Amino acid sequence: MNLKDIKDEIDKGKVLFGIRQTLKFFEEKKENVKPLKEKTSAKPKSVKSISSKNASVFLARDSREDTRKMLEDKKIEFEVFKTSKEDIAKELGLNFEAEVFLVKK
Repeated sequence: MNLKDIKDEIDKGKVLFGIRQTLKFFEEKKENVKPLKEKTSAKPKSVKSISSKNASVFLARDSREDTRKMLEDKKIEFEVFKTSKEDIAKELGLNFEAEVFLVKK
């Protein structure tokens, strides 16, 4: 997904901004949690990891390490844009900067 796609989804009202809204979305919607196989062990065991079942999460290139750690700790999969928060805000026409974008499916 690119920034133009996210802009279209914003117009449809399908985007949440920020780490708090992202964490809240996944905490309230337990059906968004999809078990994935853990690749590191010889015996595959089920791990609760949030995949792209109902939402995709994107981070700005210059997002804080704490933000990335929060997502990793909750096992939320995310992609990192090659664009900074400031440039994303300009391209999306936002009057604020955000480092986390959740796009609902």
